[in-house]
Amino acid sequence: MWQYRYVAGGVGGVPDVNDPNMQYIWTVVSGPDVNGVTFSAGNKAETQVDVVQAGTYTFQFGADYNGQGCGEADTIEVIFEKALVLTPKDIEACNDENQPLPNEINLDTLLTGNGVAYTGTWTMVGGPGTPGGTLPVQNYKGMTQTGVYVYRFTPNQSGVCGVSAVEVKIDLKNCICPPLSINSDGGTTCNDAGSVNLGTMVQGATGPGKWAVTTQPTGGGVVLSGTVGGFQGSACGGICVYLYT
Repeated sequence: MWQYRYVAGGVGGVPDVNDPNMQYIWTVVSGPDVNGVTFSAGNKAETQVDVVQAGTYTFQFGADYNGQGCGEADTIEVIFEKALVLTPKDIEACNDENQPLPNEINLDTLLTGNGVAYTGTWTMVGGPGTPGGTLPVQNYKGMTQTGVYVYRFTPNQSGVCGVSAVEVKIDLKNCICPPLSINSDGGTTCNDAGSVNLGTMVQGATGPGKWAVTTQPTGGGVVLSGTVGGFQGSACGGICVYLYT
Protein backbone atom coordinates (compact mmCIF):
# COMPACT_ATOMS: atom_id res chain seq x y z
CA MET A 1 0.00 0.00 0.00
CA TRP A 2 1.30 3.45 -0.91
CA GLN A 3 0.64 6.55 1.18
CA TYR A 4 0.66 10.27 0.49
CA ARG A 5 -0.03 13.10 2.93
CA TYR A 6 -1.11 16.58 1.88
CA VAL A 7 -1.48 19.53 4.30
CA ALA A 8 -3.66 22.46 3.20
CA GLY A 9 -3.45 25.96 4.68
CA GLY A 10 -4.87 29.45 3.99
CA VAL A 11 -7.54 28.12 1.62
CA GLY A 12 -9.96 30.69 0.19
CA GLY A 13 -8.13 33.55 1.88
CA VAL A 14 -8.85 32.19 5.37
CA PRO A 15 -5.56 32.16 7.29
CA ASP A 16 -6.76 29.78 10.03
CA VAL A 17 -7.40 26.34 8.57
CA ASN A 18 -8.49 25.13 12.01
CA ASP A 19 -11.38 27.59 12.18
CA PRO A 20 -14.40 25.44 13.22
CA ASN A 21 -16.53 27.19 10.59
CA MET A 22 -14.28 25.96 7.77
CA GLN A 23 -15.60 22.96 5.82
CA TYR A 24 -13.31 20.70 3.76
CA ILE A 25 -13.73 17.79 1.37
CA TRP A 26 -11.24 15.53 -0.40
CA THR A 27 -12.25 13.48 -3.48
CA VAL A 28 -10.41 11.38 -6.05
CA VAL A 29 -10.88 12.52 -9.65
CA SER A 30 -8.92 9.91 -11.58
CA GLY A 31 -6.32 7.17 -11.26
CA PRO A 32 -5.61 3.54 -12.19
CA ASP A 33 -7.71 2.24 -9.25
CA VAL A 34 -10.14 4.90 -8.00
CA ASN A 35 -12.09 2.39 -5.90
CA GLY A 36 -8.92 1.46 -4.04
CA VAL A 37 -8.34 5.01 -2.75
CA THR A 38 -9.09 5.81 0.89
CA PHE A 39 -8.69 9.04 2.86
CA SER A 40 -7.87 8.94 6.55
CA ALA A 41 -9.93 12.13 7.00
CA GLY A 42 -11.85 13.17 3.91
CA ASN A 43 -13.33 16.25 5.60
CA LYS A 44 -10.20 17.65 7.19
CA ALA A 45 -7.60 20.08 5.93
CA GLU A 46 -4.96 17.43 6.55
CA THR A 47 -5.47 13.90 5.28
CA GLN A 48 -3.53 10.78 4.43
CA VAL A 49 -4.26 9.04 1.14
CA ASP A 50 -3.81 5.28 0.71
CA VAL A 51 -3.90 3.60 -2.70
CA VAL A 52 -3.78 -0.07 -3.64
CA GLN A 53 -2.33 0.27 -7.14
CA ALA A 54 0.62 2.44 -8.11
CA GLY A 55 0.30 5.10 -10.79
CA THR A 56 -0.77 8.73 -11.31
CA TYR A 57 -3.80 10.00 -9.38
CA THR A 58 -5.63 13.32 -9.42
CA PHE A 59 -7.28 14.50 -6.20
CA GLN A 60 -9.57 17.48 -5.61
CA PHE A 61 -9.58 19.50 -2.43
CA GLY A 62 -12.45 21.85 -1.66
CA ALA A 63 -12.98 24.36 1.15
CA ASP A 64 -15.96 26.51 2.14
CA TYR A 65 -16.73 28.80 5.06
CA ASN A 66 -19.79 27.86 7.07
CA GLY A 67 -21.59 26.54 3.99
CA GLN A 68 -21.93 30.02 2.44
CA GLY A 69 -20.88 28.88 -1.03
CA CYS A 70 -17.89 31.17 -1.13
CA GLY A 71 -15.34 28.39 -1.08
CA GLU A 72 -12.77 27.23 -3.57
CA ALA A 73 -11.61 23.92 -5.03
CA ASP A 74 -8.41 22.83 -6.70
CA THR A 75 -6.77 19.63 -7.89
CA ILE A 76 -3.43 18.02 -7.14
CA GLU A 77 -1.69 15.30 -9.14
CA VAL A 78 0.29 12.67 -7.27
CA ILE A 79 2.46 9.85 -8.66
CA PHE A 80 2.64 6.75 -6.48
CA GLU A 81 5.70 4.63 -7.27
CA LYS A 82 5.89 0.89 -6.74
CA ALA A 83 8.82 -0.05 -4.52
CA LEU A 84 11.32 -2.58 -5.86
CA VAL A 85 11.33 -5.93 -4.08
CA LEU A 86 14.02 -8.48 -4.99
CA THR A 87 13.96 -12.12 -3.89
CA PRO A 88 17.40 -13.83 -3.93
CA LYS A 89 17.98 -17.55 -4.43
CA ASP A 90 20.83 -19.59 -2.89
CA ILE A 91 22.11 -22.55 -4.92
CA GLU A 92 24.82 -25.22 -5.08
CA ALA A 93 27.49 -25.31 -7.78
CA CYS A 94 30.12 -27.77 -8.99
CA ASN A 95 33.82 -27.42 -9.81
CA ASP A 96 33.62 -29.75 -12.81
CA GLU A 97 31.78 -29.86 -16.13
CA ASN A 98 29.02 -32.26 -17.22
CA GLN A 99 27.66 -32.67 -13.70
CA PRO A 100 24.11 -32.28 -12.36
CA LEU A 101 25.17 -29.02 -10.69
CA PRO A 102 26.32 -26.04 -12.81
CA ASN A 103 29.95 -24.97 -12.87
CA GLU A 104 29.21 -21.53 -14.40
CA ILE A 105 26.48 -19.25 -13.07
CA ASN A 106 25.03 -15.91 -14.15
CA LEU A 107 24.16 -14.27 -10.83
CA ASP A 108 21.38 -12.25 -12.46
CA THR A 109 19.41 -15.50 -12.80
CA LEU A 110 19.35 -15.82 -9.01
CA LEU A 111 17.20 -12.70 -8.54
CA THR A 112 13.43 -12.47 -8.92
CA GLY A 113 11.79 -9.04 -9.03
CA ASN A 114 8.21 -7.84 -8.56
CA GLY A 115 7.72 -6.28 -11.98
CA VAL A 116 9.66 -3.07 -11.33
CA ALA A 117 12.48 -2.49 -13.82
CA TYR A 118 15.89 -2.25 -12.17
CA THR A 119 19.63 -2.11 -12.71
CA GLY A 120 22.43 -2.48 -10.22
CA THR A 121 25.89 -3.74 -9.35
CA TRP A 122 27.19 -7.11 -8.15
CA THR A 123 30.08 -7.39 -5.70
CA MET A 124 31.71 -10.43 -4.16
CA VAL A 125 31.40 -10.34 -0.38
CA GLY A 126 33.57 -13.35 0.41
CA GLY A 127 34.53 -16.93 -0.29
CA PRO A 128 37.43 -19.37 0.03
CA GLY A 129 38.79 -18.69 -3.48
CA THR A 130 38.66 -16.49 -6.56
CA PRO A 131 36.30 -17.78 -9.28
CA GLY A 132 36.86 -17.12 -12.95
CA GLY A 133 34.67 -14.90 -15.09
CA THR A 134 33.48 -11.31 -14.84
CA LEU A 135 30.51 -10.43 -12.66
CA PRO A 136 27.67 -11.22 -12.95
CA VAL A 137 29.09 -14.46 -14.48
CA GLN A 138 31.19 -16.71 -12.24
CA ASN A 139 33.01 -19.88 -13.32
CA TYR A 140 34.12 -22.48 -10.77
CA LYS A 141 35.59 -25.10 -13.10
CA GLY A 142 38.71 -26.74 -11.66
CA MET A 143 38.62 -24.82 -8.37
CA THR A 144 39.81 -26.68 -5.29
CA GLN A 145 38.60 -24.01 -2.84
CA THR A 146 35.17 -25.44 -2.17
CA GLY A 147 32.75 -23.84 0.26
CA VAL A 148 30.29 -20.95 0.37
CA TYR A 149 30.70 -17.88 -1.85
CA VAL A 150 28.62 -14.79 -1.01
CA TYR A 151 27.63 -12.05 -3.48
CA ARG A 152 25.73 -8.79 -2.95
CA PHE A 153 23.51 -7.01 -5.47
CA THR A 154 22.95 -3.28 -4.88
CA PRO A 155 20.11 -1.79 -6.98
CA ASN A 156 20.49 1.68 -8.44
CA GLN A 157 18.19 4.37 -7.04
CA SER A 158 15.79 5.31 -9.84
CA GLY A 159 12.87 6.97 -8.06
CA VAL A 160 11.65 8.20 -4.71
CA CYS A 161 11.27 4.71 -3.24
CA GLY A 162 14.23 3.42 -1.29
CA VAL A 163 16.15 0.36 -2.47
CA SER A 164 17.81 -2.40 -0.45
CA ALA A 165 20.76 -4.63 -1.31
CA VAL A 166 20.28 -8.41 -1.32
CA GLU A 167 22.77 -11.27 -1.03
CA VAL A 168 22.98 -14.71 -2.63
CA LYS A 169 25.07 -17.68 -1.52
CA ILE A 170 26.64 -20.30 -3.77
CA ASP A 171 27.80 -23.49 -2.07
CA LEU A 172 30.61 -24.89 -4.23
CA LYS A 173 30.89 -28.69 -4.11
CA ASN A 174 33.83 -30.87 -5.14
CA CYS A 175 32.57 -32.85 -8.13
CA ILE A 176 35.95 -33.72 -9.66
CA CYS A 177 36.23 -37.52 -9.79
CA PRO A 178 39.63 -38.98 -8.82
CA PRO A 179 41.57 -40.73 -11.61
CA LEU A 180 40.93 -44.45 -11.96
CA SER A 181 43.64 -46.82 -13.16
CA ILE A 182 43.60 -50.53 -12.39
CA ASN A 183 45.12 -53.67 -13.89
CA SER A 184 42.06 -55.47 -15.25
CA ASP A 185 43.86 -58.83 -15.61
CA GLY A 186 44.21 -60.44 -12.19
CA GLY A 187 45.93 -63.55 -13.48
CA THR A 188 45.24 -67.20 -12.56
CA THR A 189 45.07 -68.47 -8.98
CA CYS A 190 44.63 -71.99 -7.61
CA ASN A 191 41.63 -72.67 -5.40
CA ASP A 192 43.83 -74.65 -3.03
CA ALA A 193 44.40 -72.06 -0.31
CA GLY A 194 44.81 -69.46 -3.05
CA SER A 195 44.14 -65.73 -2.79
CA VAL A 196 44.80 -62.51 -4.66
CA ASN A 197 45.52 -59.06 -3.22
CA LEU A 198 43.32 -56.77 -5.27
CA GLY A 199 45.05 -53.73 -3.78
CA THR A 200 48.05 -54.41 -6.02
CA MET A 201 45.81 -53.97 -9.05
CA VAL A 202 45.21 -50.28 -8.26
CA GLN A 203 47.69 -48.08 -10.09
CA GLY A 204 48.80 -44.47 -10.27
CA ALA A 205 46.89 -41.75 -8.43
CA THR A 206 43.64 -43.66 -8.22
CA GLY A 207 41.59 -42.40 -5.30
CA PRO A 208 40.33 -44.49 -2.37
CA GLY A 209 37.51 -46.92 -3.02
CA LYS A 210 36.27 -50.41 -2.28
CA TRP A 211 36.08 -53.78 -4.01
CA ALA A 212 33.04 -55.99 -4.53
CA VAL A 213 32.52 -59.42 -6.12
CA THR A 214 30.17 -59.07 -9.09
CA THR A 215 30.58 -62.48 -10.79
CA GLN A 216 31.81 -65.92 -9.68
CA PRO A 217 31.18 -69.51 -10.83
CA THR A 218 28.06 -71.31 -9.68
CA GLY A 219 28.74 -72.96 -6.37
CA GLY A 220 31.83 -70.85 -5.84
CA GLY A 221 32.88 -69.80 -2.37
CA VAL A 222 34.99 -66.74 -3.03
CA VAL A 223 35.53 -64.67 0.12
CA LEU A 224 36.41 -60.97 -0.05
CA SER A 225 38.10 -59.43 2.97
CA GLY A 226 39.07 -55.82 2.36
CA THR A 227 41.30 -55.97 -0.71
CA VAL A 228 42.05 -59.70 -0.47
CA GLY A 229 39.99 -62.14 -2.51
CA GLY A 230 40.27 -65.69 -1.12
CA PHE A 231 39.60 -68.86 -3.10
CA GLN A 232 40.31 -71.42 -0.39
CA GLY A 233 37.64 -74.12 -0.44
CA SER A 234 36.03 -72.83 -3.62
CA ALA A 235 33.95 -75.65 -5.05
CA CYS A 236 34.99 -75.21 -8.64
CA GLY A 237 37.16 -73.23 -10.96
CA GLY A 238 36.12 -70.40 -13.23
CA ILE A 239 36.36 -66.65 -13.67
CA CYS A 240 35.69 -64.19 -10.87
CA VAL A 241 34.97 -60.54 -11.64
CA TYR A 242 35.63 -57.78 -9.10
CA LEU A 243 34.39 -54.20 -9.32
CA TYR A 244 36.31 -51.27 -7.85
CA THR A 245 34.35 -48.12 -6.99
